[in-house]
Amino acid sequence: MTSSMESPWNAEYTGRTAVYRLLNGSGELLYVGISVAPETRLKDHANRKLWWHWVAQADITWRENRKAALLAEEEIERLERPRFGDTHRLGAGWRTSNRKSDPALTTETRVLAEQIRSAVHAGKYPPGSCLPAVGVLSEQYATSRAMTRSALELLRSDGLLQNNGRFRVRHAAGGES
Repeated sequence: MTSSMESPWNAEYTGRTAVYRLLNGSGELLYVGISVAPETRLKDHANRKLWWHWVAQADITWRENRKAALLAEEEIERLERPRFGDTHRLGAGWRTSNRKSDPALTTETRVLAEQIRSAVHAGKYPPGSCLPAVGVLSEQYATSRAMTRSALELLRSDGLLQNNGRFRVRHAAGGES
């Protein structure tokens, strides 16, 4: 049996820890993080982060322990200023307004919502029908699951869809019942 100190999910964990850097196609640092299970963490990001579709490369470097990984993460954040991530360790001069709400993400989510709305209006999904699962739509539109969910929620809030466990078309094009 391991003690809580030996558990990799304990803040006092002293075992080997990875620093991972997520880059876009231009080599811009999007995000930096640490994890004892980076492959699992990246899958989690892929399912939850609106910006995941921009990730073109993941660089993983292992450190001797959690403390060394935290120091490396802080140094990378300070020097390279990742586009997304936590702000709890950022120092003076950091442009936090760009990190709270990225207009490009909002625009991309709205564009995706409009593409799905157009498919509904074109009759691809008739009134009362269920849309494909979020994962299927994400693949079809080459977006992250989080962005797809956000777009579907936007359409739900607009009254086009309802969600009772699955997203279903509420009414036809033009808002008719």
